[in-house]
Amino acid sequence: MIYNNILLAKQSNKVDFNKKINIGIHQVRYFGSSSSPSYASPLWLHRDDENLVFIHLVNLSSNCIGGNNLISYEPNKIEEMVYLKHPLDTLLVTKDHLHAVTPIGSNDNKKAYRDILLITFDNELDITNRI
Repeated sequence: MIYNNILLAKQSNKVDFNKKINIGIHQVRYFGSSSSPSYASPLWLHRDDENLVFIHLVNLSSNCIGGNNLISYEPNKIEEMVYLKHPLDTLLVTKDHLHAVTPIGSNDNKKAYRDILLITFDNELDITNRI
């Protein structure tokens, strides 16, 4: 999966592979219930610090509701909604647009969960030339 993400990152021209690159790997599990939803952070439309973020769905409980990925090109207008439903469904986000994910909850009395793997790419900042 990481190898394929590297190939796609190279094709995107959003990261300069002739410079040092930071690759981040973050595994996140959201737990929610019918009375206590789980919220992503940040809560609303935003741009990530990294140039490329691959959002891979790892697992989703059958009782999970929510977890919709919202895409926007303007701060107050939702352009698209993407729902990652099956393991390894993937969404790639860049700084070209804003995105958010809706809270998750449960459609029964049991806890629901959504497991995702974030793989991020960004060029390493050169802090030696900063004042």
